[in-house]
Amino acid sequence: MDFLLKNDINIDTSYALRLCTEQGKWRACCYIYRRMGLFEEAVHLALTKLGDVKEAEQIAESAVGGSEEVVKKLWLLIARHVVDTKEDIKHVMEFVNRQDQVLKIEDILPFFKDFFYIDDFKEAICNSLELYNSDINRLSEDMRDATESAERIHNDIANLRRKTCMIESSKTCVLCDGSLLVRSFYVFPCTHMFHIKCLVKEVIPHLSLHKAREVQRLENLMANLRDEDRVRTDQYKSAKSQLDEIVASECILCGEIIIQMIDKPFLTDDEGEFERLKAEWL
Repeated sequence: MDFLLKNDINIDTSYALRLCTEQGKWRACCYIYRRMGLFEEAVHLALTKLGDVKEAEQIAESAVGGSEEVVKKLWLLIARHVVDTKEDIKHVMEFVNRQDQVLKIEDILPFFKDFFYIDDFKEAICNSLELYNSDINRLSEDMRDATESAERIHNDIANLRRKTCMIESSKTCVLCDGSLLVRSFYVFPCTHMFHIKCLVKEVIPHLSLHKAREVQRLENLMANLRDEDRVRTDQYKSAKSQLDEIVASECILCGEIIIQMIDKPFLTDDEGEFERLKAEWL
């Protein structure tokens, strides 16, 4: 062990482990396993070959970088050894109490025999039940808050659907600047107004390929239904609702799309476009 501690950086761990195993240097093997990150093997060796619970506890405590599941598994190995080797139940409970952040009484109960005197567990079981009761009360409060929040959102959505606004005949589409009322249009709560076709044309480049194809399919379906002598109202409404959900779930000038475009220039490098816009503005 002294040699390993002094030459911690330079040793070949695989060779050193094989050599220590051949010579029965189990404490050195535990150290090498721990250095290799094989904490479960180190704990198992400390318990079976050395019978040293303190050494196993030190190994488990050194596994701070491991996942919670791995750390708990190490402590369960130690707890099972303590239960199997210690006839004094109070000693076992003292061990569990020292590890109350990792182990609970219900974790070690399966390690005991089917018939056991319960008085030594009474306090631990009561404490565990109190903790579960506190967790249940906290979860109930969270569920109540979530339910109230969902109801408020549902009411807001219902109120939004019933919301109406007056549109003057002089209003125009924000995108094409044409008269709004000559074609079907969308009006958003932010008061931006768009022709449906104008908005669809503007939104499609920002959609995924799958959604863009879905928009085209819905537009074709709605066009075919309108061309029929007798429009199938239910199908048309369903297609219109799906189209609204994709292209009109939020205003293109106030929602996520405009935020994603914040780093894009207003004009491309095409000089012709600049001159055209310059002539329009001036």
